[in-house]
Amino acid sequence: MPLSANCKALSGASRLIRPALGLVVTMMAAFCAPCANADTMYTYTGSHFLYADGPFTTSDSITGWFTTSAPLDADIVYEEPIDPTSFNFSDGLDTFDPADTNPEMSSVWIATGSQGEIVSWTITLYISNSDDWLITSGPSQDQPGDTANAPGGIASGRPFVPGGGVTPYVPGTWTSTPTPEPLSVGLMFTALLALAFVARKRTARSLPRTIR
Repeated sequence: MPLSANCKALSGASRLIRPALGLVVTMMAAFCAPCANADTMYTYTGSHFLYADGPFTTSDSITGWFTTSAPLDADIVYEEPIDPTSFNFSDGLDTFDPADTNPEMSSVWIATGSQGEIVSWTITLYISNSDDWLITSGPSQDQPGDTANAPGGIASGRPFVPGGGVTPYVPGTWTSTPTPEPLSVGLMFTALLALAFVARKRTARSLPRTIR
């Protein structure tokens, strides 16, 4: 086949590929938008209790996470509690999540720094119809550190609560990570593979036999 015919076929193939690439870019933008707006997870890791009374031990600690629909703003101060989209905390014995936590007695107060990082917090969670509760707070002068209380224990102004565990004046640490929607990511890659297959098939049909 003459060279001009080959060039013409290649030009036709490129015209097929360009719209496909444009569609790929459009779909990537559409699928990545939900990922950019996905929840942000803030994960807390507390130190082991310095003091503990059964059933708690000094191997227990408060750990957990909460999510927000967008990253926390910078320089938040303690003006009002935030409303996480979800949360899950544990004191080593009990789990505290929205399904079993009393919303009227529980709260999440957060203060952030210049980069939106958590610099101070007070999270109080009570299990509904139970005496189980936990508090993680820091850095704070009124109640620093972590406190977990088991059934039968009583709240006290002392640094140790009977039937519980305490890590006074040793606040834990926070990390934050975005949580992109796995469904959107999966759909994006599926769409890309489908478009690549269609573009390749059309290109192969457009090319002369001599240059395939």
